[in-house]
Amino acid sequence: MKSPTHPSRWILGSFLLHLSWDSLSWGSTFFPQPFPKTVQEAPVIIKGTIGTSYADWGKGSHSQRIYTFSQLEPDEVLKGDIPSRSGLVIRELGGEKDGTGLIIDGAAHFESGEKVIVFLKTPNPDGSLDVHGMMMGKLNFELSPQGEELLTGPALWRGQPSHPTTPNTSRWTLADLKLLIRNQAEHPPSPSPVTQAVGPRSTEASFTSPLPAPAPTPSPATARHQGGLQIAFSLLLLALGTLGVVFRLWRYRK
Repeated sequence: MKSPTHPSRWILGSFLLHLSWDSLSWGSTFFPQPFPKTVQEAPVIIKGTIGTSYADWGKGSHSQRIYTFSQLEPDEVLKGDIPSRSGLVIRELGGEKDGTGLIIDGAAHFESGEKVIVFLKTPNPDGSLDVHGMMMGKLNFELSPQGEELLTGPALWRGQPSHPTTPNTSRWTLADLKLLIRNQAEHPPSPSPVTQAVGPRSTEASFTSPLPAPAPTPSPATARHQGGLQIAFSLLLLALGTLGVVFRLWRYRK
């Protein structure tokens, strides 16, 4: 009979799993950035309803990681392309499977029947889609007194996501989000002019900038003069040292 897993052992195991995967860098996810930039960076954005969720081991090179898979029934694809509008599964790192748990701070959590807007990456080989930006990639709705669908979520928080009481920086509705996505599609951001200018200038400078001027070479007369001064200074120090020794001997004999 298999003995139950002790809670402290489960916590320690999850902690070790969390530390062993140094290739997973989550810190950058939580730096606040303008909401339009978050929208621009997400390949896929879907409005839908969450179904059932379950935890399982990954596949292929991710077979040593535990993921939580959630079914998503799309109501509307706001951005990007998806393989199918039925049976869509979104994936988030973390969960508990076979007595082993993995806890990821900042991961998005979904509940059955929840209405959400999710920011997703391109499909994985198994067809699932990872949440883009973890908890920053999930938005919920709340109705305003006027009946508008207002967006809520960490992506709109003014401060760090670790402070959920921080008020939203601005008021975003579902209609605003759709307009933003359409404008970004029609007017994609152009490369920064600074980046374009720096490359050619730096390349050209490496060939055309003058070499450092060589240090001036002293003339023979100057060199002889400097050498004479150094010799005189050395003789002066030697004389002073000799006088000091003689003076000490004289006092000792007295």
